[in-house]
Amino acid sequence: MGPVVGRARGKLLLFGEHAAVYGHPAVGVSLPDETVVALDGSGDPDWGLDSMAAEDREPVRDALVRVEEKVPRLAENGRCSVSVRGSVARRAGFGSSAALCGALSRAALLRAGEDGADLPRVWEVAHHAERRFHGTPSGVDTGLALLGGTVIFRPRPPALPAYQVIPAAGVSLVVAAVRRDEACADLVRGLAVRMKAGDRTVTDAISALGELSGFACSVLRGGGPGAPRYMGMLADAAMRRLSAVGLGTPELDLLLEAARRAGALGAKLSGAGGGGAFYAVAPDAEAAAVIAGRIKDAAADAGVPLLLPPRTVTA
Repeated sequence: MGPVVGRARGKLLLFGEHAAVYGHPAVGVSLPDETVVALDGSGDPDWGLDSMAAEDREPVRDALVRVEEKVPRLAENGRCSVSVRGSVARRAGFGSSAALCGALSRAALLRAGEDGADLPRVWEVAHHAERRFHGTPSGVDTGLALLGGTVIFRPRPPALPAYQVIPAAGVSLVVAAVRRDEACADLVRGLAVRMKAGDRTVTDAISALGELSGFACSVLRGGGPGAPRYMGMLADAAMRRLSAVGLGTPELDLLLEAARRAGALGAKLSGAGGGGAFYAVAPDAEAAAVIAGRIKDAAADAGVPLLLPPRTVTA
């Protein structure tokens, strides 16, 4: 059997991190970066993972086992060699595990003789595989990995979220990432424990983050010249709430403030927090270039390593 290839994209979550797990809306944008998985050969007793780094083999094998659980016909052709390549920044909050699971699922369905473009089916398989990396994923990350564009999600557990792909509102975002202090799963688990215990700081923050996400969805749907200003205000308000529950870091705060001083209308982390991905809302594309340069300079001056240098995307 000839090689089959699956692709999926990185993501930037704009609003709704943590809150989406508790039923609040979320909104994000797919990034141009891709993860590409190729499955080649037939009849092997095990998945051939020799082409990838040793530390990646176990999680990829585990994800493939989960894919097999959802795609029984995959086993009919036997296991084969697996190669993974791509440009999605890893361990930074850009959905690298979701992109991997999306790409694996598309390739696996093609290999099993199914339609790799059947979004509900691919999303179902990718969501199941993503549990290898995040025990109770919301489905938002894998949705962004597969859908493309700017997407609004409304959770409906235990089913996958309802979604709406909306036209870009033309909001320029400067995106970058710093190192993380904690693993994503640890951060999510820690908040879950505090939520269950009734910690008012956390419960109030989650409620506020959900409300802010709902406002952001309305702003992006409406678009118009005022969208960047409103998105900036919402980003700053959300960041205050995220910081209140311990998801900010001194390095991240320094660069967010540098962005604001350079003309950003607002700035916040993206994803689980504890460092990682962040973005700043620019008034326009020209201002975005200035903000990106200032973030880069501020990081260099403070000795803060950037996992992803600043660049501009549009929501």
